[in-house]
Amino acid sequence: MDDNKIDVCIDKDLETLIPDFLNNRQEDINELKKAMELIKTESLRILGHNMRGLGGSYGFERITEIGEKIENAALGLESNLNIIEENSQDLREYLENINVVYK
Repeated sequence: MDDNKIDVCIDKDLETLIPDFLNNRQEDINELKKAMELIKTESLRILGHNMRGLGGSYGFERITEIGEKIENAALGLESNLNIIEENSQDLREYLENINVVYK
C-alpha cells in the first residue's frame, strides 16, 4: 500500500454517488484555475462555498476545510490569490491520494 494514501471512510449507502462527487471536485480544480486567471472573485467564492458545504455531507471533511479557506480568501477575509492557489493544489493532492473505504 502507498504510504501517501489517505484512507477516508465513507458510508456504504453513498457508494454509487462518490465517483461523480470526486469527478466534480476534479472539475472544481479546473474551474478554480480559470477563475483565478480571470480574477473572478465571485466565482472563486461560490466554488469554495460549494466545496465547503458538500465535503462534509459526503464524508470528506478535508474538502470542507479547503473550500472554507478558498471562500474566505475570495471574500477578502484572507487577502490574495496565492491562498486560493495553495488550497487548489492541496485539493489536487488530496484527491490524488485518497483511498475511499466504504463501511
